[in-house]
Amino acid sequence: MSLSSPPRPLLPPPTPPLVVPTGEASAAIWAQGLEVEFQSGKDRYPILKGIDLQVPRSCFLALTGPSGVGKTTLLYTLAGILTPARGKVSLLGRSLTQAKRAQVEQFRLQHIGIIFQEFYLFSALTALENVMLAPKLKGIKVPSARHLALTWLEKLNLGHRVDQLPRNLSGGEKQRVAIARALASNPQIILADEPTSALDSQNGRNVALILQQLCHEQQVTIVMATHDHRILDLADRVVTIEDGRVVGDS
Repeated sequence: MSLSSPPRPLLPPPTPPLVVPTGEASAAIWAQGLEVEFQSGKDRYPILKGIDLQVPRSCFLALTGPSGVGKTTLLYTLAGILTPARGKVSLLGRSLTQAKRAQVEQFRLQHIGIIFQEFYLFSALTALENVMLAPKLKGIKVPSARHLALTWLEKLNLGHRVDQLPRNLSGGEKQRVAIARALASNPQIILADEPTSALDSQNGRNVALILQQLCHEQQVTIVMATHDHRILDLADRVVTIEDGRVVGDS
């Protein structure tokens, strides 16, 4: 199987990520002073420049801003995939920046659903098998994992494509399979990177409505990076990023 993606989750660590102070624990996401930079040779290029972001539980937050301003980098940092040069991240009362890598990966597996813009589907697995991966990795038995996967594929109008390999799917269908995979693990936090970018207006609106329903009815916290202004009205809060900084919060 081929996959270009972040490392696979490791086995459960002996201890959980560190508990944070009470104030941070009340938020689903607490980020303070986040600075992320990439290095090329001797040169350093700042991407995030002191981001502060507090997201209460059961909030649907949309991240907007031009391409290249740091939205994806922020999502990956909140997920613990990238480690900030400075600042800290706490999710659900657990510090990711003070935890060991194995602890972060296990925490992400158990509590976070990530929708990657690049899909990251296993090429040798069918749509159904790709979606089943997330609940199976969480320890859900195969029959239940299959039921969850089929349920989400049906909700995303892919019930007729469950046995197809990624190479036989359109870009929009691949994106919906990636979305179903993130949702099938029943996460407490969903981090979505342009989840409607490859979708037509009807399917894009359907995805956004599903996310809104998860947020308001099942208390899932959602942070969605998007350029799709057709769905911003469904978010509870819109944060605008430019040049690695928060410039608007409404």
